[in-house]
Amino acid sequence: MAKSKSSRGSAPTERIKTTVYLPLPAYQRLGAACLAQRKKRGDIMESLINQHLARYVLSVRPERSGQSDVSADSDVQLSPPESPAA
Repeated sequence: MAKSKSSRGSAPTERIKTTVYLPLPAYQRLGAACLAQRKKRGDIMESLINQHLARYVLSVRPERSGQSDVSADSDVQLSPPESPAA
């Protein structure tokens, strides 16, 4: 039996298995892209996420007690993209 890995402090190359529901035409386009680029579905999805969701950043906040070390129990906060200046 494989050991489960925590998502906290994970290396950028670690993979997490997920399920994504797509409409049939999107699934077919994903398959066509896989054949054309000779890549796996997960690699294509990763590149799409990196390209189109790069504005969203995860930041780890230090504890409020003034400690500078970031522990594995620190909060992870999703920062929305900044709105463009009008």
